[in-house]
Amino acid sequence: AAPAPKAQGPASIDKRVHLATSSERAESEFRKATALLNQGRVAEAIDGFKSTQQQDAAHAPARQALVGLLLENRRMDEAQQVLQEGLSLNPGRSAYAMLLARIQVERGDLQGAHEILSKHAGSAAGDADYYAFDAALLQRLGRHKEAVASYQSALKLAPRAGLWWMGMGISLQADKRNPEALDAFRQAKSAGGLSPDLLAFVDQRVKLLQ
Repeated sequence: AAPAPKAQGPASIDKRVHLATSSERAESEFRKATALLNQGRVAEAIDGFKSTQQQDAAHAPARQALVGLLLENRRMDEAQQVLQEGLSLNPGRSAYAMLLARIQVERGDLQGAHEILSKHAGSAAGDADYYAFDAALLQRLGRHKEAVASYQSALKLAPRAGLWWMGMGISLQADKRNPEALDAFRQAKSAGGLSPDLLAFVDQRVKLLQ
């Protein structure tokens, strides 16, 4: 009779150790950091999200979480650096540009904020909030013609935004375009969504311009 086949011993088992890739290590760090955050251990969570980024700089959820925590804890310089790194890796992340611009606004640098938004405007096509944010900056800088153009871009995408119609009305009036300003204020009123104070302001402008 043919001999029975020998049982395979431990020596024949594939002993190759699986070496985790950097993206797998990053995902593991991210899960740990998220768990720490859920436990309220914010400082350790920040370190964990930073570690995730070191393993995989393209890990977007870790970068978003890290930026959020840094901003909440008023660590503006660090948040700015993380956002700038994110934009250098992916210039199309218009949300990063908006957050960077908001940091500049907090520092009182309206011109710097506008320059950031202008630099990344190509990636923000179709983002009404992006246009409206830039419009508000331009208005505060006294650049009313440009503000009107940015408000128009925003309102093409979100025509029922009463606040933006009001903003455009303010810049139109400042630019001595009173008939257009009157129309914008009326649109603001009909669009709705304004607080009682803003509605009273719009009513006052309408009466003044009629």
